[in-house]
Amino acid sequence: MNIIFMGTPDFAIPVLERLHKHHGIPAVFTAPSKRTGRSQVMTNSPVQQWAQSYDIPVYTPKSLRLPDVQELIESIEPDLVVVAAYGLFIPDTILTLPRLGCWNIHPSLLPKLRGPSPVVTSILQRDIVTGVSIMKLDQNMDSGPILAQHSYHMSFSETASSLTRSLFEIGADLLHDCIARADRDNLVETIAQNDAEATFTSKQRKEDGLINWDSTSQDIEAQIRAYTPWPGSFTYWNGKILKILSANLPTADSDRQFPTGTVTKGPGGTLNILTGNSQIEVSMVQLEGKKAMKPEEFLLGYPSIIGAKLG
Repeated sequence: MNIIFMGTPDFAIPVLERLHKHHGIPAVFTAPSKRTGRSQVMTNSPVQQWAQSYDIPVYTPKSLRLPDVQELIESIEPDLVVVAAYGLFIPDTILTLPRLGCWNIHPSLLPKLRGPSPVVTSILQRDIVTGVSIMKLDQNMDSGPILAQHSYHMSFSETASSLTRSLFEIGADLLHDCIARADRDNLVETIAQNDAEATFTSKQRKEDGLINWDSTSQDIEAQIRAYTPWPGSFTYWNGKILKILSANLPTADSDRQFPTGTVTKGPGGTLNILTGNSQIEVSMVQLEGKKAMKPEEFLLGYPSIIGAKLG
């Protein structure tokens, strides 16, 4: 089967890798190179780097609406276009080009959590079950018919980074099964989504990472995991940003004589912060301009944080 792949980040690579192993991949489309790091060096996307290492032709248009891009895709005569976190809008003129259409890997159990941040939202909501869907793209956002779904039971230790990677690895296997079925039967069976059951997610902003210490310990701990790696969860201490990189739910009762956001020292040198209903135990912290540290190391350098009110 002739398959065009469209994707950009590193967690999309397992999907491309599986496709490359079993099918012809005449072209990969990925987001254009961008400047990264402190030195602002132009860097190719992880998908582009992987594809070029296997001598797969790579295209990085700024838009798929351009006539020459559409002519290029038409000339390849794809049976299928697979989309995995591509990042660019796919117009109707391309959706209808492949014989089997354009299939997308979406990391939620659609119609739940449509939109740009299903993984982050599922962690923030402390969902017990999430999953991944293989869907056929249509002109609306994540509303196309479903080819297959697979549930994933949360362990409540996942970060957005680790959960995204897990769901796309599952999605790679699920996609393989869908393609094999379409290849064997020469047809694609789908189930329409129930729009009445749809929920929606929104794009995260950098300021969303600011911790509200009046929230519950459970919500704050979930936020820290959900916003790893971006935008990160942070607070303020002495006018500087203090990132809370990881934290655990409390193993002991908190001292409620202090206001929320107050830092206390727990048994064994733990760094605890009072919340709206209890406390959280910080396991990794980073002060603005400094390296990430474990609590015991941080307290050696900054003992004055004990008793401080953050925020």
